[in-house]
Amino acid sequence: MANKIQRNPIFKSHGAQMEKRLREFGERIRESGHLIQKMYSKGSTVYKSFDIEIKAMIYRLNPNNIRKGDARYFKERLNVLIKKIKEFRILVRQTYNSIQRAENDGNDTVNYISDELKKVITFNIDDDEDIVGIKKELGGINNILNHLRENYSNLDKMEKILKDYENKLTDIYDELDDRYDGIVEFTKEGLESLKFIDNNLKDRFVDVVHV
Repeated sequence: MANKIQRNPIFKSHGAQMEKRLREFGERIRESGHLIQKMYSKGSTVYKSFDIEIKAMIYRLNPNNIRKGDARYFKERLNVLIKKIKEFRILVRQTYNSIQRAENDGNDTVNYISDELKKVITFNIDDDEDIVGIKKELGGINNILNHLRENYSNLDKMEKILKDYENKLTDIYDELDDRYDGIVEFTKEGLESLKFIDNNLKDRFVDVVHV
C-alpha cells in the first residue's frame, strides 16, 4: 500500500504522512510477532518444567517417599517454579502491551488513510486503480486488527491466570515448615493446588500459543 501511495500524484499532499504511518504500523506488527514467538518458546519451556517438577513433588509426597530434609527440597523446587511463572507472566504482559500499541497504531492509520481517501475521491475518480487497491489493503489491515484484538483479550486472561498460579505456589511455599528435622508437611489445600496447576497449565498454555 505504501508504494501505491508514494507513486500516485493524487496523494501528493499527505502521501508522505500516510506512508509513514503505514511503515510505523508495520514495525509494530513485526515487534508483536517477535514477542509472540518468544512467548511461544518460553511457554513451552515453562510448561515442561512445571510438568516435570510438580509430578516429582507429588511423587515425593507419597508417605513411602518422604525423607529427612524434604522441606528444603520442596522450598527450592517451588522457588524455581515461582520464578519461572513470574518471568513468563512478565513476558505475556510485554506481549500484551506490544499488541495494544500495534492495535492503537493500526486504528489510527486506518482512520487517517480512510479520511484521506474520502477527500481524494471527492476530486478524483473512485475507480482509480491505486484507490481500489488501497481500499482492498485497508480491508486486510482491518483483518489484522481483528486478530490483534482477539490476541489482546486472550493474553489479558492468560496473565491473570498465571498470576493466580503464582499466588497459589507462593501460598504453598509460605505454608511449608522446615522445622522438625526438615520433614515436609503439606496442607490438603496445598497438595490440591499443586495437582490443579499440573492438570490445568497445559490447557492454559495451549490458549496462549494459539493466539
